[in-house]
Amino acid sequence: MVQQTRAMSEQAQTVSDEVEGFENRFEAVARSAEAMIVAVERAKDLAFTSLVKLDHIIYMQRGYVAAERSGQGEEAQAVGSDHTQCRLGKWYYEGYGKEHFSSTPAYRALEEPHRRVHAGIHAAIEQAKKNWLRDAAILDSIVTNMRTAETASQEVIRLIGEMVQQKYGESLSAPSKATKGSPSRRASRASAA
Repeated sequence: MVQQTRAMSEQAQTVSDEVEGFENRFEAVARSAEAMIVAVERAKDLAFTSLVKLDHIIYMQRGYVAAERSGQGEEAQAVGSDHTQCRLGKWYYEGYGKEHFSSTPAYRALEEPHRRVHAGIHAAIEQAKKNWLRDAAILDSIVTNMRTAETASQEVIRLIGEMVQQKYGESLSAPSKATKGSPSRRASRASAA
């Protein structure tokens, strides 16, 4: 009887150890899956913000072409919208940007330089409709407005990048290194477990 009890006790301990081992492996898999989900979300955010940056760069190129063509042509029409109706504006005010980044400081800082980009481009195009080839003051105004738009554009691009960094708690000075608690660091720890 004592042997049966001892054998059953040993079997119960073996089962308990196996269950505990399973629980530990399951927790490691769950942590790894969670880290993977965060990494996929981050990749998706990087892809979307890259597309937004590209759209913005195309907007700026069209602005330069529209100014060069004295406000005539399809480029002038393409840049005619205000900062709330362009693709970046829609992304910012009602789309993916608002939904996924509105809690970041960079998101909140983006509106003003984006408005300045449009104001500078629009002012430059209005001046370009005048006789700028014969009036140095008009040409200077076009150049000044385009510089204003370009400076604001650089700030827009920087802030879009910072939104992703801020959302994922990455260092702004070293975005390529994984910081403590970042998804890639958690994934490394989970796979090591």
